[in-house]
Amino acid sequence: MKVIILWSLIFVLAITCIALKRHIRWLPLLLVIVMVTFFSLLSPEGKLLGEFLGLHITLGALLSGLFRSGILVFLQLFSKIAISSKIPLPGKAGKFIKAVFADYEKLTSEKFLLKGKKLKGIMEAIDERLLTVWNEENL
Repeated sequence: MKVIILWSLIFVLAITCIALKRHIRWLPLLLVIVMVTFFSLLSPEGKLLGEFLGLHITLGALLSGLFRSGILVFLQLFSKIAISSKIPLPGKAGKFIKAVFADYEKLTSEKFLLKGKKLKGIMEAIDERLLTVWNEENL
C-alpha cells in the first residue's frame, strides 16, 4: 500500500514539475528506478512471482525495490519544485537552505559532461562545473 501511495505522490509531483516548466531529465530517473529495483531483486524475499534468466523474482523484493527507487525519484522531483518556490524561510537555516537549493539549481541547470560531441572525463567535467559555480558566487 505504501508503494502505491508513494508512486501516486510521484505522479502528482511530476505533473507539478511539468506545469511549473521545470527541466527534468527523465532518462536518469528511469535508470534509477530500473537499477535500484533490479539490485533489490538480487536478495529475494516473500512470495515467488516467477523466474527470469535464473533470477527469482519475489513480491517482497520487487516492492522493496520500487519503494527505494520511489524515494529517490520523489526527492529529486521535490527538490526541483522546492527550488522554484518563493517560500520565505526565516533565519540562518532558511538562508542556508536557500543557498543549497540555488547551488543545486546551478549545478543541474545544464549538461556539462558533453563537450562538443565528445564525452569528457566525468570527474574532470564535475570539477570544471563546480569551479564555474564557485567562481560565479565569489565574484
